[in-house]
Amino acid sequence: MNGASKRRSHRLLQPVFELYQAFPKPEHWQGKTITARIQRSEGDPSDEHPCMKTLKNYLYCIRGHRTAGHGKRMLQCRVEASLHKQCLEQNREWRPKDQIEYLPMLEHFRIFNETHCFKYPRTNLPDLGVGRSMSLGSGPPQAAERKAGRDRRERTRKK
Repeated sequence: MNGASKRRSHRLLQPVFELYQAFPKPEHWQGKTITARIQRSEGDPSDEHPCMKTLKNYLYCIRGHRTAGHGKRMLQCRVEASLHKQCLEQNREWRPKDQIEYLPMLEHFRIFNETHCFKYPRTNLPDLGVGRSMSLGSGPPQAAERKAGRDRRERTRKK
């Protein structure tokens, strides 16, 4: 047999590549928890505020040291508080690194199921596209100036 007598098989294979099951869209709260886990796992420990160590020392001082004398503990806590305050003043301009916000991207592609708690905002027609209008009457201002110049020349020739 040559290839001429063989029937076409690509139409028989096509349904294999299709998904028969229509999967439900995930809920918005599920996407929020998943993206929060991703951002937490991407967190960089070097991105921590420089004054976190002094804050931890101050909080430990206030909460702990029950066995130490009261006056001695209060003096130490005042020292820790002043160190933390000084650190905050020195690092006033510190800002955390920008993180990628995954949830707005997923909302943009309308991945989540709409429920009574979460609904996509309705888009207005003017928001879908911005157009530009042109008047086709007189043309651009340069052409109008040229036309006025021609009219003057023609009037001077006729005289």
